[in-house]
Order: sequence, then C-alpha cells, then structure tokens
Amino acid sequence: MALDLEALRKQLEQERAQLLARAIPPPEPARGDEADLAAMHQAREQAQWLANDQKQRLAEIDKVLARLAAGTYGI
Repeated sequence: MALDLEALRKQLEQERAQLLARAIPPPEPARGDEADLAAMHQAREQAQWLANDQKQRLAEIDKVLARLAAGTYGI
C-alpha cells in the first residue's frame, strides 16, 4: 500500500510540474481591426477557460498531496 501511495505522490507531483510549465501567460492588449479584435477575444476566452481548468486541476492535485503528506488519503 505504501508503495502505491508513493507512486501516486510522484505521479501527481510530475503532473503538477507539467501543468505549471504549460501555464498560459496573460494575453496582450487588443489592437487591430474588428476581425483581429474578434479573434483576440475568442483566444482570450479559450485561454481563460484553459487557465481555469488548470487552476482547478492544480487545486485537486494539491489537496491529494496534502492528504498524502498528512497520512489521511483514502481514509
């Protein structure tokens, strides 16, 4: 059981590092014509959705890692 928990911890830490490495930088200020602005708006919305998804997954990973460290995971 302890071996399985250690493998889980390592896997979660690796996933956490990958998510942080892929973090989406904030978009640049909008400039251009209407088509450019529309494309930038769509890209911003997609980036925001991805960022929120990443934040949620990071929070889930952090909760599990905290429970693993406290010895309360799976209880």
